[in-house]
Amino acid sequence: MAWRIWCTMGLVKEHAQAGGGCPDALWTVLAGNGLEFVPAPDTLPAVEELALQETEVRDGKRCGRTHVHLQLTPEGPESLPIASLHAMAGEIQTTVANSVNFSFQPNFPLGTIDQATELFRGLVRIWQPDAGILSTKETIREVTDLYDTYAGYLTWISSAPFGTPPDLASASAESFGEGTLLTARDWSVPGVKNMHTELLGAGAPALTAFPRDRQRVPTFREEHTF
Repeated sequence: MAWRIWCTMGLVKEHAQAGGGCPDALWTVLAGNGLEFVPAPDTLPAVEELALQETEVRDGKRCGRTHVHLQLTPEGPESLPIASLHAMAGEIQTTVANSVNFSFQPNFPLGTIDQATELFRGLVRIWQPDAGILSTKETIREVTDLYDTYAGYLTWISSAPFGTPPDLASASAESFGEGTLLTARDWSVPGVKNMHTELLGAGAPALTAFPRDRQRVPTFREEHTF
């Protein structure tokens, strides 16, 4: 988990800094006093130590739930975050409780659709999830049953639990690792809603339809240096 977090920190920070968007971007973490955010560790050993500190103690051992929360700020700990990372692992439940969530504020320099897609691909490579979705709060609010499918502006699904998605008029599809990357043709709430409606009509499985004790971890042939 620590390696994935460390790679993510580098990838997202590099994306924010690209093209002069946020040249002074800095990852921060809540201080031990719980009152302020301070610069987060930026080496793998230090991130490993952070993850260990954020792991619950059970029967005298740090072997319980791990929950790491980081914020990316544009100009240092005093500035408001432009992105955040919540990573959770070690729970008995296998869907929501073991997941990673990225939140990007409106002022995060996501860039063009191609640039956003490249960032999304990088995050999928790092975390090797069953599914990954790029959505917005407005879309989730407007499409109340959104998670009855896996519709999103960008969606990646692993072939192991989800199979191959149906052909969609509302999204393009391409193979990516051991899964499929879907890109909505219309990046708007109605566009994602159309994709959602198509998936419902085709009988596609819900996002959380496959609770399992052990994940079949997807792999990616593409090499990438983070």
